[in-house]
Amino acid sequence: MEKKVSVNISARTQRHASIDFQYGFLAKQKKQESRAFFRFSRKMFFVLIIFCFSYVSSLHLAPLYAEAESFFMETDFDFASSDSFVLSESGFVMKPVLQTEQGNRDTEYDIIEYTVDSGDTIYGIAARFHIRPQTLIDNNEGLSLWGALKVGKILQVLPVDGLKYILKEGDIPSAIAKKFRVKEEDLVRQNQLEERQIIAGDYVIIPGGKKVAPAPVVRSGTSSAVYTGVRSNRLVWPAAGKITQYFHRWHYAIDIADRGKGPINAAANGIVVKASYGWNGGYGNMMIIDHGNGLKTLYAHNQELYFSVGDSVTQGEKIAWMGNSGRVRGVTGIHLHFEVIKNGYKKNPLAYLGTR
Repeated sequence: MEKKVSVNISARTQRHASIDFQYGFLAKQKKQESRAFFRFSRKMFFVLIIFCFSYVSSLHLAPLYAEAESFFMETDFDFASSDSFVLSESGFVMKPVLQTEQGNRDTEYDIIEYTVDSGDTIYGIAARFHIRPQTLIDNNEGLSLWGALKVGKILQVLPVDGLKYILKEGDIPSAIAKKFRVKEEDLVRQNQLEERQIIAGDYVIIPGGKKVAPAPVVRSGTSSAVYTGVRSNRLVWPAAGKITQYFHRWHYAIDIADRGKGPINAAANGIVVKASYGWNGGYGNMMIIDHGNGLKTLYAHNQELYFSVGDSVTQGEKIAWMGNSGRVRGVTGIHLHFEVIKNGYKKNPLAYLGTR
């Protein structure tokens, strides 16, 4: 009888042990799943932080793009006489890759034809040949500071900063130097004109020369002046307010915001070539003015437009009223989206606008 009781107690103990083991296994499994979920959540949290940091950094780097472009276009920094670092397209500092001999090139006038390779940039090519990026742009059609280069395109690379000038009948060194506001002795030395004959159709290098814009022309028989070319790159500011977004790779304009709205003024004399109300691809109520010489300006998100296609406008004249039409963020989106277009390419407006 005692043996039978002992057997029953043993079976009951085994059943309880089995139940305890099952509960313990399930608890351990849930604990492991909880830890795995915690690790996954922590990783996703860090990924979110990195994404937010990258987004905020891109917003803060936008002014650097504008400042870098303005620096290279407006300063007289000389790559040929500097071993310092330069600013790359990404906004970071790099050491120029000098693959050509520097030497003294103030007596050279041979132009190198360079074929664009994959990965080439305006800044990289300029640094390689010890010239400014603007020199490449001024002497090759269809280039812009932030635009992509087409692989296989042939670029003309000058030995020094300046311009290539095609000689015409009657050209003499003194007249050429006066036209481009450079020293005659520099022009003669650069092109070895004391030993070289000037022939119409040939070229000379204008060391330090800059493009000269033609003067405006008035058509006869009209009551008002028709502007066919700006005197320089200087445009007047089109609106009051602060810059809320600069020119960068995904925003080819500057945004000028004023919560109190206000007038929009023509940046220069010109002809209205587009004045349209509506969505207009997100531009909203917008206007485009042709200033001649391939230069146009665009004014977007306006509340009202005061001119129509074909109308002439003068520099500083009120052409529209600031608003928030098109793709903007409610009342906080009240601003002017201002673009500068040169020969079909969108340029950094800060390189064309004068001081405020």
